[in-house]
Amino acid sequence: MLAQQKNQTLREKVFSSAWSIVESQGMDELSVRGIAEKSECTLGAIYDVLENFEDLQLRINARILTLIYQEFDSVTTKAIGEKKSLKEL
Repeated sequence: MLAQQKNQTLREKVFSSAWSIVESQGMDELSVRGIAEKSECTLGAIYDVLENFEDLQLRINARILTLIYQEFDSVTTKAIGEKKSLKEL
């Protein structure tokens, strides 16, 4: 059980580090080595908690799409409430 908690904590740290890299440098700069440095762990530890690098990229893309949807939903709701077009906001 302790190993599972440790892996979950590392998985969260890896995702957080990856997200930070994507926010500051863009998806093209995302690498396992960069994530390892930012997470202060070994490359092997990252591969122990990730299915593969592509899975991490998909999770990052899913988060980006979620944020885009949330922003669009918020702006649309505001426009409807204020009876304005999206361009007017």
